[in-house]
Amino acid sequence: MSASEQPRAVLVLVGRGRVRVLGLVRRSARCDLGLVDDLLRLRLAARRRDLDVALTAVEPPLRQLLVFVGVARLLLGEAQAPAPSGETTDSSTIRGGSPKSAKRSG
Repeated sequence: MSASEQPRAVLVLVGRGRVRVLGLVRRSARCDLGLVDDLLRLRLAARRRDLDVALTAVEPPLRQLLVFVGVARLLLGEAQAPAPSGETTDSSTIRGGSPKSAKRSG
């Protein structure tokens, strides 16, 4: 497979003791918020069936976008979404507290 044919990522279905490849996120798919929205909708549909989806072999631009919009842990898992050194991707730290404590104080 040439570099231009390499996928942006591989989408896998996880659940019931199995991992299955659902498909490839092709390079022809724009790396933008529309793609992120589509991936999150797939995850939501899977979660409604007690399954999960995850991305593997994710290219850097897509990984950076997922981290930037705060959904890397949902789609990559914590083991595959490390924070850059000296930074955090934990939204509760960025807000200065947990989401629950923010609701109580406001």
